[in-house]
Amino acid sequence: MLRQNRDKPPFQLWIGTRETRGMTRFCFWNLIRSRRANAAVEMALVAPIFVVMLLNTIELGIMLYQQSVLDGSARIAARQIRTGQVQSATNPLTAFTTAFCNNASIVVSCSQVSIDVESFANFSSMTLAPVTVNKKGQVTNNTFTPGGPGSAVAVRVFYTYQFTIPWVSFLLNPNGNGVVLQSTVVFQNEPYPTAVTG
Repeated sequence: MLRQNRDKPPFQLWIGTRETRGMTRFCFWNLIRSRRANAAVEMALVAPIFVVMLLNTIELGIMLYQQSVLDGSARIAARQIRTGQVQSATNPLTAFTTAFCNNASIVVSCSQVSIDVESFANFSSMTLAPVTVNKKGQVTNNTFTPGGPGSAVAVRVFYTYQFTIPWVSFLLNPNGNGVVLQSTVVFQNEPYPTAVTG
């Protein structure tokens, strides 16, 4: 126990006696040598980087998943052009859009999808028009000409993906218009009869 000294003021008792000076040095060196807080300091340094990498991975994973859904839905819908089912419909564009959205609407918002279908006499004459995007990141120069039996057809489906994490958008999309995901399917229409029922 510390020796009591009633003649000295409390402050001098705390730093002035031999016992208290020794205890102060002991606590100070123990604080310096202690390694119990190393894990907390390391976590504070590493955690922000880890969280950023994790969120970036999630964001890009969602984008790639939507690209995969876009590819699959475009191939399924393009099959109906190839067999002439879309061409025989009352409204071919609506028929194709419905076939596409039936498979993609779970992940992709069909209101933000642009469809471009161009037909050519053969593959050697196929020249696709460059994509034009407005300020909202939406494709504006899309057409719809599915062609007839034996035509070479290129189906392009565009979807504007908007990033949800701010710094990912800043790095990959500085203009803030979103990233245009594109799926392209090129094929030759089958020699289907012109009077095909949808």
